[in-house]
Amino acid sequence: MGLTFFDYEIPLLKALAKTGGSAKTRNVYAVVEEIMSPKLKNYPEEYGHYKLQTDIIWKNKTQWAREYLKRKGQLDGSVRGVWTITDAGKERLRLFETTGKDPDEGRSTLEGIDPTVAETEEAPEQVFNRLEKIQAHGDILGVRGIVYEPINE
Repeated sequence: MGLTFFDYEIPLLKALAKTGGSAKTRNVYAVVEEIMSPKLKNYPEEYGHYKLQTDIIWKNKTQWAREYLKRKGQLDGSVRGVWTITDAGKERLRLFETTGKDPDEGRSTLEGIDPTVAETEEAPEQVFNRLEKIQAHGDILGVRGIVYEPINE
């Protein structure tokens, strides 16, 4: 099995910490690639292009990681083109570096986020917005509140 966007979360947080806590997108990619290079050597397919898009696969997964980190409050993306680590992101990174374990491991499962959500041509923000709507309202397949109970006769 290849790398998922979850595999890019800690490296992305590390990259932002290494760049002083905030950096422009193009500068973040270079540091993420440097941090991920030992893993990327084992997964050369990560340097391929993502479906029909021009994005390189590992950069696309970094974008998905960024969006998920934003949703978890660990990254601030309020300034277009600038990625900033938040206090929550710094704390996660501190715990990871202290214990060697990711404190968010398993969180995605509890939140109903599967790595296959990234296997779409939609932008990460659109997909996460839709997932949040489903989670908040239970609006699955555009149908809400219909319960079918068979009657035993």
